[in-house]
Amino acid sequence: MSRSKKFALYLIGAIAIPFFLLYGYMLSNVWSLELQTKSYLIRQGYSEDQLLKVKGFIGKQPVYRVDVVFKDEPTVIYHYVSREYYSIIPSYGVSKILQTGIQLDTPSKKDYKHLEPETRKQLFYLFN
Repeated sequence: MSRSKKFALYLIGAIAIPFFLLYGYMLSNVWSLELQTKSYLIRQGYSEDQLLKVKGFIGKQPVYRVDVVFKDEPTVIYHYVSREYYSIIPSYGVSKILQTGIQLDTPSKKDYKHLEPETRKQLFYLFN
């Protein structure tokens, strides 16, 4: 193998390896936030049977978000975040899970069963 090909391979490896390490780190944070959100919901009195889907995502801001769908409201997606995982680099020590809102096909004034009081106040101001 020629010297220029070796250099090109080393250069590609030097760029690709940190990228894949960062992506793996971010996926592990998403997985951790999914578990934290699930345990938070169980502490709030929900059972695992009531949860249809708990799925984490990598986004822009907040970087990590978990969407929860309950079996009795399959058309409503509840968004949860953690202050710990609000940016790419976690801020350890602050791991409170917060419900930040809901996602609907059509906004309505329906009484959503799983809205937390703080989120309910925020939505009240949006719909009124």
